[in-house]
Amino acid sequence: MKNNSKIIEFPDQKEPICLHLELEMKWIKEDELKVIQEFGGLKYGKAISRDILIPYDMPLNALHYVIHKLFGWENSHLRNFTIEKKDFNRLIQDKLTNWLFLIGCLLKIPVSYDALFLREDLYDDWLADIYNGPYKYEEAEELYSTCKNFTDGFKKELQAVLPENKSIEECSFKGLIVDNHSYGNMIIYDNLLESLEVTSVLAQKGQHLNSFEDLGKKMVKRKYQPRSRSLSPEMLPVTHKLIYDYDYGDDWRVYITRPKNFDTLIKSGLITADDFENAKKTVSQLHKPVCLFKDGGPVLDDVGGVYGYYEMLKVIFVNKSKKARTDMLKWAYEQGWELKNIDAPIVL
Repeated sequence: MKNNSKIIEFPDQKEPICLHLELEMKWIKEDELKVIQEFGGLKYGKAISRDILIPYDMPLNALHYVIHKLFGWENSHLRNFTIEKKDFNRLIQDKLTNWLFLIGCLLKIPVSYDALFLREDLYDDWLADIYNGPYKYEEAEELYSTCKNFTDGFKKELQAVLPENKSIEECSFKGLIVDNHSYGNMIIYDNLLESLEVTSVLAQKGQHLNSFEDLGKKMVKRKYQPRSRSLSPEMLPVTHKLIYDYDYGDDWRVYITRPKNFDTLIKSGLITADDFENAKKTVSQLHKPVCLFKDGGPVLDDVGGVYGYYEMLKVIFVNKSKKARTDMLKWAYEQGWELKNIDAPIVL
């Protein structure tokens, strides 16, 4: 395992977290998949994937940068984290008040697509500072007080236009927000707060998922957030699968699950028990994520998503046109494609 870092002890560091990250590739046909398997380094499954260990307290914002390091993107497009629709609907129960309650606890303040913009640039050293602990993510729009001001104002404005005989508690979330985009142009309503720790949202395989009622009981308490120096609700795991969407044009999607361990990889001979134990020590001592196993090579920005990546590989390795191959390779190299491959195990 490559490791040139100095050991720094982090007191009270909890057991590192196992994550499996997998690109959505269900729309790829069998013959297209064979090209990716043969020339894209995909050997063991039907989707490009990564298995990693992360520090227990890593927030979603840091995980975003880990994902880019793992898959070869450069933070040049918009992104968001969500939970599965079935879990979102289970929490909301089609009640507007449930949704408003979760803003600032689980969800970001809703926005329209044209209000989104990139806040950060990407440089290798700066990138590592973000996804390596201790974590210092601060975003004013994610502060509980900011979110509470939004929901209070929303309720006041809505109550002013509702019929006298109808209360906010009677309003349908789907009818007012999902089906009525004209109301405040709030198209994006289910983005997760990136200040949330991964473990506070994503449950381990087999772990109990909390209901809206469970959250209500817990959130009467406040947990001190040292980064923002404020009191915020303490979140509880509500899903077994996180969804990460990147580049709304190329439509990349990564599914993130939390296995109990990597015994399957060990039993299959893809990693060793020593690899796993050494990685756990590294994460605990350095507060850095470790990639233990990868299936499939790096992808890249602006290639056109999974299908565009297949087309790129086909032009480079399958088609007979020398000019087309040269032009495509030149473009891919300009994107930094050949430089983004990572070995495993490796400290990120």
